[in-house]
Amino acid sequence: MRCLRRMLWFFLAACPGWPCLAASLPPMDCVIEPNTVIDLSSAVDGVVAKIEVDRGDVVEQGQVVVRLDSGVEEAALEYARARADATAELKAGEANLAFADRRRVRLETLYQQKVLSSDQMDETATEARVKQIQVQQAKETKRLAELDMRQASEILKRHIIRSPIRGVVVQRYLSPGESVVDKPILRLAQIDPLRAEVIIPVAYFGAVRVGQQAVLVPEAPNDHQYPAVVTVVDRVADAASGTFRARLNLPNADYSLPSGLRCTVQFLAPGQKADASLVVPAPRSLTRPPTTTAAAPGRVLAMPRPAATAASRAPSPARPPALSPVPKPAPAAVARAASPPPRIAAAPAPAPAPSCHTLGPITDSARVAVLRSQLTEYATRFSVRTDGATAVADYAVLSRPQASAAAASELVGKLKSAGIEDVAALTTGPAANRVSAGIYLGTRLAGLRRDALTTAGFDFEVRPRSKPSGKLWIDVQAPVDPVAFQHYARAIASAGPDLKAVVVPCQQQVAARN
Repeated sequence: MRCLRRMLWFFLAACPGWPCLAASLPPMDCVIEPNTVIDLSSAVDGVVAKIEVDRGDVVEQGQVVVRLDSGVEEAALEYARARADATAELKAGEANLAFADRRRVRLETLYQQKVLSSDQMDETATEARVKQIQVQQAKETKRLAELDMRQASEILKRHIIRSPIRGVVVQRYLSPGESVVDKPILRLAQIDPLRAEVIIPVAYFGAVRVGQQAVLVPEAPNDHQYPAVVTVVDRVADAASGTFRARLNLPNADYSLPSGLRCTVQFLAPGQKADASLVVPAPRSLTRPPTTTAAAPGRVLAMPRPAATAASRAPSPARPPALSPVPKPAPAAVARAASPPPRIAAAPAPAPAPSCHTLGPITDSARVAVLRSQLTEYATRFSVRTDGATAVADYAVLSRPQASAAAASELVGKLKSAGIEDVAALTTGPAANRVSAGIYLGTRLAGLRRDALTTAGFDFEVRPRSKPSGKLWIDVQAPVDPVAFQHYARAIASAGPDLKAVVVPCQQQVAARN
């Protein structure tokens, strides 16, 4: 035991802060993503009047991107501005006050000469005080009018939507004339800086730290080296896959590098700097085409992890490369660590079979529309279904079933002759040949309406009406193409952590749809 302690002490003394382990890190696969993705929506209800940008446009922070219909708000602002600019009432009050002060001075002289009584003098002083209060009231009214104008101006500003970030337009969800109620209008992405997500075997935990420099190589054809810096390192590893994640910040001021690319990153040793001089063409051996692995039925589809590098690829083909164990790294020099390892020729993988997924549950139909716009470009099949559950929507006050439509119309005439309005004969649907006396959200008002009709001598009842309340499920067939599958899985992952994609047999989806 004492010998082991000495060996451990010598190892720590030789590698303080695990620099030897950091120096032996092999190149890791990564994915380049936008730094921020925003689904821009409106703070107020309204209708889109004009969209100033289109997909692919570059927008600046604070730039106007959407204008809502604001005719009513503009008229309200004009009215409030006219009230705030009005000064006639204040000027009239000031003139009356000046006259009251002059009259009080004249009468005060007469009062001192014993010509006026004290009651007349008190009345004059009170009148001057009232005029003074009226002037103060006119000033307060003008101040309130100015505040009303400011409120109307702020309401109008909310109908002009500005970009909160500097970035690019990824998607347009609405067009002029459509309502913005509970719907996103645009999707914006901030791609300066970009961020790269790296999945690292847990054997290298401690070798990557925040602030560490790295060199990043995107996939072909943009295969240049770019300096990057580590900004986030997960402190919790994934026990199932034996990996942890790190995030790198990648400057992209000229927008020359798009997001959504696979990449390879080489972490530099502590103290080694990555600067603009590193931006030179990189060897093609650092870039590899993406691959996909067919998932088994019943498994939850996660965000696709980049394939493992040749240095960290396990010999067993049964597990995905990103989940395979990594052999313990051997100490090496910084120069050898920065160079890519030799490529190992791999046997060609068989063509993946089509896989189908069920997404859900979803309670918001607007979210279904967003997913439809994102997935239909890549998914082979897209369909929406419900679980068939229902709930009470409202309550209808209906008459007893009549013998025919003519009898229902005759009952309507009797009701109107008795002074009862807002009734109508129903000719179609499950309530055909009945007379409707109104639809209410609660049972209390519906019961009062029925009791009033019963008192008048008519036989009516309250019947609940149902609406679908089941949650929505989306059935999709994933694309077979590896690149399309990457975009497909990334769209599902960006929809939110609560949305799960469960792999199911495609035949089961067809049977459920039929």
